[in-house]
Amino acid sequence: MQAGAVKAIAIAARKRSPMLPDVPTSYEQGLPEFDCAPFYGLFVPRGTPQPIIEKLAAALDRGLDEPAVQKRLTDLGADIIEPERRGPRALAELVRSESARLMPILKAAAEK
Repeated sequence: MQAGAVKAIAIAARKRSPMLPDVPTSYEQGLPEFDCAPFYGLFVPRGTPQPIIEKLAAALDRGLDEPAVQKRLTDLGADIIEPERRGPRALAELVRSESARLMPILKAAAEK
């Protein structure tokens, strides 16, 4: 892109990327359903005791709330979600909703 060999027409997200502030989102381009922004989560093995899950989630939150960590992640183009949208339940719901949204698309593509 920087060399001009490729032109970005949109990023697949609802929010513009700080890495590409001049590139509109797919939402802005009239494709609101074309949203494939990545997300990251910490997963543990099934059966992990709840106190350990809660301790890991609290440690992750503390890390994400550190200004130096936020700056580094933002510099890398990450979007740090608000504390109320974090945690095991929020991640489980995100995985469920994204799976339900994307699975029909993946199945249809696999059939072709």
